[in-house]
Amino acid sequence: MGYCQSCGQEIGDDWIFCRHCGVQIEHSPPSPVGPSSAARSDGPTAQRSEGRRPLRIGMVIGAIVVVVASGTGISILALSQRNNRAVPLAGPSTARPTDSPAASPTPSISGSFAALFADQGSGVIRVEAISCGQSDIGTGFLIRPDLVATVNHVVADPVTIALSSGNDTTTGVVIGSDPSQDLALVRADRPFSGYVFALSSLPPQVGDAVAAMGYPENLPLTFTEGTVSGLDRSITVDGGALNGLVQTDTAVNPGSSGGPLIDISGRVMGLIDAKQTHAEGIGYAIEADVAASTFSSWEQSGIPQPPASCTSPIGPPGAGDVPTTPSDPAVAAMAETLAAYHNAINAGDYLTAWEQFTPAEQQRVTVDHLASADATSFGFEVRIHQVTRLGTEEAVVYVTFTSIQAPGYGPNGETCDYWTLDYTMRLIGGRWLIDHAGPHDGSTHTPC
Repeated sequence: MGYCQSCGQEIGDDWIFCRHCGVQIEHSPPSPVGPSSAARSDGPTAQRSEGRRPLRIGMVIGAIVVVVASGTGISILALSQRNNRAVPLAGPSTARPTDSPAASPTPSISGSFAALFADQGSGVIRVEAISCGQSDIGTGFLIRPDLVATVNHVVADPVTIALSSGNDTTTGVVIGSDPSQDLALVRADRPFSGYVFALSSLPPQVGDAVAAMGYPENLPLTFTEGTVSGLDRSITVDGGALNGLVQTDTAVNPGSSGGPLIDISGRVMGLIDAKQTHAEGIGYAIEADVAASTFSSWEQSGIPQPPASCTSPIGPPGAGDVPTTPSDPAVAAMAETLAAYHNAINAGDYLTAWEQFTPAEQQRVTVDHLASADATSFGFEVRIHQVTRLGTEEAVVYVTFTSIQAPGYGPNGETCDYWTLDYTMRLIGGRWLIDHAGPHDGSTHTPC
């Protein structure tokens, strides 16, 4: 028996993933861990996993309601991540466990789940909805190469939806949604090559071993394991009642919403939906056998829903951050300016974006022009690949990023593009500012 280096909970010697927080375990010779450094289920530090990576309830207050049951206040959190902290600077991980299940006539449950994660992880989709007044990050999964099943609160009233699996990104459109069931189906603009899931036609049973996959707390693809702890549960979220839910003690967090809850055979038993915030190990999922008929109907007769209309839609904050660990302070300053520019565009703050330009570029591009051109744009995975200094006060910075935008706003009407740009930057008044941008090696972009 040891302890997880991420959450501090006890772990089994044969575990490949922590069943409490989902982090892959790197086994090493055990070392003594005293009670002061480990989270105990019966001690005052039992909430350590949430203390380490808090839910930031103040930032997701729109998703929380208090329900009174038998005189007790219960907070229920819908598990999309709304306007939470920065999107991870690395794209969703496609890494697979390096440990293989031990050869045995009867594989262990954890070993079997590890094999399922390796086989099925490519079909779990990161969903980012750019909306009017809020932005959501959640999870979905493929039920056809071009159909992503998720929950409604992740993709409610979007301007644009980004769908990602590993380094593969495209956009999508909602073809069916039902707030009363909290279900939605998104059609991708082009098919994915990842694993296609099957929804169970039978309800789960209490005590069944299950596992969840998704993108909680903006982490890369994450796996957690647990059991079905209850059936036919009813909760109230955002003023609406949801009934007939599966209760599970599998660890789920904001960003998990819409992800698959699978059994040991790999069938989807439910769609992760919500959790109680003031209790450990009480999460909820929508039964897959109930959702299956709804998805089937939308697949046959679903109608693409028009994008929401607003002047300044926003994306998740921090998505435009530029990861860099330079030894040159000037390069760090350039990265700071580029991050401020992209994050301001994502937030619809076009004045702040414009303020990252040199005076000469501000003369060429007005705030109104910037707002008009980038009204629905959302940029992420911004990377600096090379900095070429042209003296002490000028540099050319080779940058790549991905953008999504509403139809008609991208080049040639495209909704998703991979960009390769050379930014010319100048040092003016102690700040590195953007003077202009042009193609890198003759190309500015390619469609996703």
